[in-house]
Amino acid sequence: MCPELKQVVSTGSDKLVDKAVENSNEKFHTLVNPTCSAGSSTNFSSISLRATLNHLLDGAPDCYKMTAQHLQKSMYVDNCVTSVKSDADLTKFINESREIMALGKFELQEIAHKFEKWDRQLHQLNKLEIPRWIQGHKNSKHSLLVFCDASQQAYATCIFLRSVNQQGVTLSFSSSKITSSTSKSISISRLELLGCCIGLRLAKTICTDLEELGGIPVYYWSDSMNCLYWIKNDEQWATFVMNRVKEIRSGSEPLQWNYVPGNLNPADLPSRGCSVNTLITRRWGEGPAWLTEEEELWPISNLYPDKNIVKAEKKKSVVTSLFVSDYVREFLIRFSSFEKLIRVTAWMIRFCRNSKLEKSCRVTDILTPDELKEAEKKNPVDCPRDIICFR
Repeated sequence: MCPELKQVVSTGSDKLVDKAVENSNEKFHTLVNPTCSAGSSTNFSSISLRATLNHLLDGAPDCYKMTAQHLQKSMYVDNCVTSVKSDADLTKFINESREIMALGKFELQEIAHKFEKWDRQLHQLNKLEIPRWIQGHKNSKHSLLVFCDASQQAYATCIFLRSVNQQGVTLSFSSSKITSSTSKSISISRLELLGCCIGLRLAKTICTDLEELGGIPVYYWSDSMNCLYWIKNDEQWATFVMNRVKEIRSGSEPLQWNYVPGNLNPADLPSRGCSVNTLITRRWGEGPAWLTEEEELWPISNLYPDKNIVKAEKKKSVVTSLFVSDYVREFLIRFSSFEKLIRVTAWMIRFCRNSKLEKSCRVTDILTPDELKEAEKKNPVDCPRDIICFR
């Protein structure tokens, strides 16, 4: 028995195949049996692992198909060794088996390292303090500031309540929401648009909760010029963008949406994630410092979107042009009924065919139903011009 082959194929597989292959039908029957006892978890693990390996082998690259088929027939080391004819075939089998099994591996050590690093930071959360009391007074001027951002990992929004009174400007953290991005096929600009949608929805909820403070003006901020261009321009966009833009424009005005540079956008942190230490040192819950300044000093910028991305989201329209020549129009208006038009067309088609045949082979009987049906499908443009113009 080859020790290298045993190391590759039987690592984690000896236990898998031991009795699981021989008794798979019996174990499956036990699995689905309602009277199955709780001690059948071992059976379930064996069958599940076998199914997982079969799924991996079914999806093996074409260059490894022969090796994958050998492994599917039997995972026993003895059978695998005896299925090869020479040392060269054995070496090839070992190498290809390694490559196939590597396709389904998990970087467990890397995942465990990241988890341990995250776990060591949890105790620092005791140092994080975010005031939950919203300092709202009747004599204060309030406004709700909604920030939206997105990354390839998630899209997020965070909202702050800005209160202005004789004592100065106070910022209070109101709420935030983060949604994981499960699809890698969505562009960043579309994710930014999704972030604006959840920002709008969350702002509606907060405005409802703060009705006692009166009508609070809401300002929306995003660092995506492409997204803001879609919102501010009422054009026909593609379905994905159009549906989100409609929702945003129905719940807010385009003038409420503003641009903020990414380094000044507080929603950048929750969309990308950060360590606990970063969350504490940056004092994220207190809001950006520039919001405490006069509104005239807030960031202002013209929109310079990526034209290629913006145009790619425009609704595609199909333009059909129909040109009818004069001689075809003249031919069509000669007849007072559709039936007469069809019969004349059928005679013209027969005439064209008869002209190419000898006299003895020409058709001279009355029109057949098949000829009339063919004439209905015939385009007058396809008819010879000389025949159509013949009076």
